[in-house]
Amino acid sequence: MFRKEALEHQKWKSTAVLLSSVPSWLVFLLSFTIIVSFILYITFSSYTRRETILGEVVMQPHPIILSASKSGYISERYVEINQPIKKSKAFRLANYFFI
Repeated sequence: MFRKEALEHQKWKSTAVLLSSVPSWLVFLLSFTIIVSFILYITFSSYTRRETILGEVVMQPHPIILSASKSGYISERYVEINQPIKKSKAFRLANYFFI
């Protein structure tokens, strides 16, 4: 398919020589040491601050965000602003728009 001259022209006429003042075994040893150190650090070190707590952790009450899945308006309110409410107690009556 190709001429013999074209194929011979693509061949290298010389060899690649890498010259370095640092021996290859030293480069390998240094690279290996860095990689092993990194793997050991990832495996055995901790990344976050950890605390040991004895006793009971109690969360302070805080406001929550409520959102409705439909558009509408609140027609009656059964609690006052900043008044705590208990679970499953009604606190408002909403009328929804149906489209």
